[in-house]
Amino acid sequence: MQLVLKDEAGGALPPFEAGAHIELEIPAEGGPIFRQYSLCGAPSDTDCYRLGILKDTASRGGSLAVHALAKEGRAFTASCPNNLFPLEKSAKRSLLFGRGIGITPILSMAHSLQADGAKFEVHYCTRSKEKTAFLDEIEAAPFAAKVSFHHDDDGSAFDPSAFPTFAPDTHVYVCGPEGFMDFITGLAEKAGFPAANIHREYFSADVDLSGDAFEVEARIRHHRDRRSRRYHRECPHPGRRRCGIQMRGGGLRHSHHRNPRRRSGPSRQVSHPGGTG
Repeated sequence: MQLVLKDEAGGALPPFEAGAHIELEIPAEGGPIFRQYSLCGAPSDTDCYRLGILKDTASRGGSLAVHALAKEGRAFTASCPNNLFPLEKSAKRSLLFGRGIGITPILSMAHSLQADGAKFEVHYCTRSKEKTAFLDEIEAAPFAAKVSFHHDDDGSAFDPSAFPTFAPDTHVYVCGPEGFMDFITGLAEKAGFPAANIHREYFSADVDLSGDAFEVEARIRHHRDRRSRRYHRECPHPGRRRCGIQMRGGGLRHSHHRNPRRRSGPSRQVSHPGGTG
């Protein structure tokens, strides 16, 4: 499912950088749960947020609940965009690797790099062409020629011998399940890439890509309170307050409130040189 969030009044949403995510508060028995989803659209497209939410075969209630609740009459609250997986602005070349739903932040990065005229390539690894999320969207994207698809079932899986050799101004970005992350990271290290040039974001579980793809579009309505509206657009302290997006009756509105105590940990692990966060 691609969840598209738009401003009801037609205004721009708070800006975000490639690699950013928002956190959804999902209603559940016993209290809300929280899950983080990467923004997969172009950062220049500030009239909407795009989330790719696929069914998690080992769901703890998050993705399955979103699929069930993403309809008129239901409500979601989301944080302001936050970025723990940014692009290195000084890079002269970027190598982007994604597997499964890990492609979502990679798509945002590709949009950003394409807009900047930067040198980059995308390697998208999946089980098969039939289970490749965002396929039509990628093939129609302005960076389509820079994307290489690697499917497990047709002999096109990524060839380790094709991994580029290290250059000081080249950076590697990889997102996906742990085994895939370890594979790509190992290749990068073997090719001579230091930790500072390898950027990683883990997605903790596999997803179910079967069934029909569909899109849910909702609208965002800003609070009329000037201070709330200004805070939402600047969002200077996302950890201290929550800047929310609520879908209600087919529309969405922003809400601003203190950050509630989390009932469950995030569904992703972000790894940076020198530690994890």
